[in-house]
Amino acid sequence: MRCSAYLLWMAQLGCEVTGVDMNPVRVEQAKSLMNHPNLTFEVSDVTVPLPVNTARHDVVICSHVIEHLDDPIPMLAALRGQADRLMVAVPPSDSRWQKVMFRDLGLLWKDDEDHRREYSPELLREQLGAAGWRVLELHAGIDIKAVCVPNRAGNEKPISHVPAELDQNAYRELQAERSRRKASYDSMKRSGYLVDQLSAFLPTSPPPSVLCVGARDRCEIDCFLGRGYADVTAIDLHAGDPRIAVMDMHDMSFNAGSFDAVFASHSFEHAHDPSLVAREMRRVLKPDGLAAIEVPTGYTPTGVDLWDFVSPPNVAALFEPCELLWQETGPQLDAPHQAVFRMILRMRAS
Repeated sequence: MRCSAYLLWMAQLGCEVTGVDMNPVRVEQAKSLMNHPNLTFEVSDVTVPLPVNTARHDVVICSHVIEHLDDPIPMLAALRGQADRLMVAVPPSDSRWQKVMFRDLGLLWKDDEDHRREYSPELLREQLGAAGWRVLELHAGIDIKAVCVPNRAGNEKPISHVPAELDQNAYRELQAERSRRKASYDSMKRSGYLVDQLSAFLPTSPPPSVLCVGARDRCEIDCFLGRGYADVTAIDLHAGDPRIAVMDMHDMSFNAGSFDAVFASHSFEHAHDPSLVAREMRRVLKPDGLAAIEVPTGYTPTGVDLWDFVSPPNVAALFEPCELLWQETGPQLDAPHQAVFRMILRMRAS
């Protein structure tokens, strides 16, 4: 609680705020500097488990705390029972080139000699996951900041963000407007990576036919063409490129068995009805056809992302019967604060 001005700011906004520190002197200093009816301060050691009947909080903030602990995972795990959301900020291990040089030379390089470690985004995500938190957002800058919610059981169902009042016409306009706004977005890096994974399973003769669902702009088409795949069809609710056909993925006009593969990168989470989209994808695929899918998970809803599938099996289940050929979970390649999972499925006959 060395820097607690933001606590007063939150109290002034109307939040009920409790600040804790294990050092009684700092607690008294904070009390003398800040006075607000919504703000209280307590002496408490966060490394000691709280009583079971401790009141839950909407949000717990750990700003520059866990880097001082020998093992922060038990404390982070204990907080799952105390909060619906956790916000963590930690010092990055490579914020300045001097730190990197001093570390490589074996010299004192940390911002504070009391730091047990300083963080990479990967290490913070790993420790939060080990403590049972699911990362919604992770941003690396002067600090590394993460917003998390408690992980639920492995059989957690997909989370729907579809408003009850969103009918099919309103849905189409909502997603078409999103595609218009994103028309200049460069997704070559993430699209190219998934195309490369799909290439390992595509037939070579005759040349395969591929359908890009939710292509939006040139990137997905060019990724396939650049790798020698000439038979590429693309659809979206808005065409940011003349090669894209305007079509709803819930109701495609293609004949059954038209394509060897369907490519859906960051489009499936925008479905109004994912089960209907999956059925349409299966219908237009040839027997034993492939589906390459990438979706974000653990994100903060923005109004256009309508489904968080939570775990890869929840997506695969929509295509049953199918065979999982490849799967990967990790950061989105062009937005590393966002977690995604990627998979390639082969359709199987009932």
